[in-house]
Amino acid sequence: MFNIFQDKPDKNFIFLIHYTPFGFFDKVRYKKNPMYNKHVGFEPYTDIIKKYSPLLVICGHMHEYQGKKKLGKTTIIATGAASEGKAALIEIDEKRKKIKSVKFLS
Repeated sequence: MFNIFQDKPDKNFIFLIHYTPFGFFDKVRYKKNPMYNKHVGFEPYTDIIKKYSPLLVICGHMHEYQGKKKLGKTTIIATGAASEGKAALIEIDEKRKKIKSVKFLS
């Protein structure tokens, strides 16, 4: 397995990545693309999420997606295309180590 960590990360860490994890916000929607209807996310990221259970994953790359999904205890946020005015406001309760709210801007 691909491992970007030299040591085990702290519990409840935030994993900020550019590409989406495989199977999450990664299906190509454009019919003219040769990868149409296929998943193009990065499988090692999905493996890392399964192994280390970060509190939060923030990803982008697939500009057509904006939303929130779960993988185990981990919340995965696709922010949407900033060039289109999309973003995500995420509020975290640091004492309880929990996500309080997610608000999508579009």
